[in-house]
Amino acid sequence: MSETQEITVAPASTDLLESFRECLDSVSRERIYLNRLEAPSCSEMEERFAAGVRNRFMQDWATHGDQVVGWALVMPNDAFGLTHSSWLALGVRRDFRRRGIGRRLMDGVIEKAWQSGLERIELIVWSDNRPAIDLYEKLGFQHEGVLRNFRFLDGKYTDAVMMALLRD
Repeated sequence: MSETQEITVAPASTDLLESFRECLDSVSRERIYLNRLEAPSCSEMEERFAAGVRNRFMQDWATHGDQVVGWALVMPNDAFGLTHSSWLALGVRRDFRRRGIGRRLMDGVIEKAWQSGLERIELIVWSDNRPAIDLYEKLGFQHEGVLRNFRFLDGKYTDAVMMALLRD
């Protein structure tokens, strides 16, 4: 993999679905950042991707050549009284972190969320994930609460921080 090869950010597409699955699996297996320990099967990934398209998910992938190295996803809420809001998910492969990829991904999906008429983007981040919290704060996300002892994994409790960004 060439270090000089450019990182491209573009809307998610089915032609890179297997590469996205590998990226998700890589981040999941770190057992630190996500609420899963491995990626779903290929067939389940295909079903989830199709459901996301139907449900107007805004999803961008960062690629290095033909390899997905990160993602950002905004999932509009369809519950009564909450259709102005959405949930955000973000991940970047370990060997591509600290290069501004997360920021680029976030900028893109946030802009798409505002253009679609959404007014609120929510997320939950583990309290010990300081780099992610710092990024979210730089983008204007505000702390809205802490879910104490939210996750219990490998004999350790971790709090979850709830954050949200409101459209100006």
